Amino acid sequence: MKLGFVARYDARDLHRGSGSFAHFIAALETAGHDVETFSTGPIAEGLRERLLRRLYGSLLPGRYQPSADLAYARRVGLAATACVAGWQGDWLVTNDALIGAFVDSACPHALFTDSLFEAILACGGYPRFNELSSRSRRHGTAIQHRCSAQTDLSFFPAEWIAEHARRDPETCPDRIVVVPWGPNLEVPAAPPPRTSPTRDRCHMLFVGIDWQHKRLDVAIETLTELRALGVDATLEVVGPKDPPSLPEGATLLAFADKATPDGLATLERHYRDADVLINPSRAESYGLVTVEAGAFGLPTIAEAHTGFLTTIEPETSGLLLEPGSRGPAYAAAVMRLIDEPELYDRLCQNARSFVETAANWPTVARRVVERLESTSTSAGNS
Repeated sequence: MKLGFVARYDARDLHRGSGSFAHFIAALETAGHDVETFSTGPIAEGLRERLLRRLYGSLLPGRYQPSADLAYARRVGLAATACVAGWQGDWLVTNDALIGAFVDSACPHALFTDSLFEAILACGGYPRFNELSSRSRRHGTAIQHRCSAQTDLSFFPAEWIAEHARRDPETCPDRIVVVPWGPNLEVPAAPPPRTSPTRDRCHMLFVGIDWQHKRLDVAIETLTELRALGVDATLEVVGPKDPPSLPEGATLLAFADKATPDGLATLERHYRDADVLINPSRAESYGLVTVEAGAFGLPTIAEAHTGFLTTIEPETSGLLLEPGSRGPAYAAAVMRLIDEPELYDRLCQNARSFVETAANWPTVARRVVERLESTSTSAGNS
């Protein structure tokens, strides 16, 4: 199959989109498909966008966002159209709703993304979206609806986003496909051997740059609660910028850049050495860190919302707590892993199994291509 992938940046760059699109493209090419990438490059804000940004930052309530502006989205679409002019292939794929809404190409279009404007807005877990002006909300929703109308298929990694997409009045629900994404690292041939944590050894891991969104404070509370219970618990904190002061038992580790061999090896070592991943994030479009931990048979404790509902099967591949849970609830969940070794073993095995059977890039590429081919065949027969 001959595919084009168009974005506002080089989609093969491992530093963009957490490396997911680069891994997706590589998996497609490994499977023998021809993928040509196109980049519009950054679309600079014009005088109009700059004036609106100042206006909403001073005189009018709410925050102005150019990517939630119909006129700006049309400019992005024109740039994408220029990029793919003359290209002929089977499908044009994009990770960008602005491109999906306004690109002009003769071949069918597919959206492949972990983001949907209305879903991110509705979940309330992303403060920058909560601050958007009513104008940006209207325009962002209109861009999403146009993208839904213009694209022939939409692929999302998480069910909660797909469910919002199915409610879009401009789309047909059977054009929405859920395909869990793979980890953006090399999946080991076999997970490292694991034994359940004990009161004498309980090594927790927290991974995230934006520590406020990921709620590092809850992970710290968890550590404090466990140590008060007499558990020799430790917490490795990987990657946050300007974190709060850490208590005894917590260690701050530098950001590990997966796009570099050294950074990737460092992150993989953290996954191997930990007993459990603590992920109290306010919201996750998908929950990639959970999948990457699962590649090493490392179970996650998180909350029952957003992307975690896809990446974690409660009581089977991880533990899901009530949304908004604090340290005592997380500590109680960790104590279950200490007191119930058979539960811990089951979570480890099934966290790995999810990656082996569904959430890996070769499977993603195969499932996407199968749906593209079947849709093309159906269209040709109609």
